Amino acid sequence: MASQFEGASQFEGARDLVRASLQRCFGRSIVVMLPDGNQQSVQGYIKVIESKVAGSAGHKVKRLLTDAELPPLASLMDGGKRYVLTHSNALETARDGASQITREYLMSLESAGVKHGWSEFTDDA
Repeated sequence: MASQFEGASQFEGARDLVRASLQRCFGRSIVVMLPDGNQQSVQGYIKVIESKVAGSAGHKVKRLLTDAELPPLASLMDGGKRYVLTHSNALETARDGASQITREYLMSLESAGVKHGWSEFTDDA
């Protein structure tokens, strides 16, 4: 009779195979800039979702999907623009069914204000 732990290990193995298959089919090497200034190459892909509203150009949201664990404030270049990465599950605390296969990072376009530490809000109360 198989123990509960053998089933768990088989599940982990199956999950690793699915993860590797997704990365092999859709992924590419992407260079990510870490907050300390070092670079890290990760295997992943960028997913673009565009919402179209009648009478407007629409809104695009980009997400990086990878199995790599990246620190807060990591960034990457895509299409000549720098994006700051935020782990999607950190933003969606009420999200059920978070992926156990891959990690999603929301790609926020870095603006000059963010780049130079400027904010329209002051520390004064």
